[in-house]
Amino acid sequence: MARRLCDLKSIFGQLYPARLLARLVTLELASKRQPSSSSCPFARQKAEMDLAQPDRAGVYRGSA
Repeated sequence: MARRLCDLKSIFGQLYPARLLARLVTLELASKRQPSSSSCPFARQKAEMDLAQPDRAGVYRGSA
């Protein structure tokens, strides 16, 4: 019984840091895919809505 517990401990001892490292890498890559102007998930949608609004001179900034 003790040997099996030691075997499980050694397996989980190897897998936990590997899983933790993979999670940290995934979080870092996900944060780099966010829009640079804001970490808000709706930043791109807001930017597109802003382009659809005319500026002070009445000129639309978005492409038609």
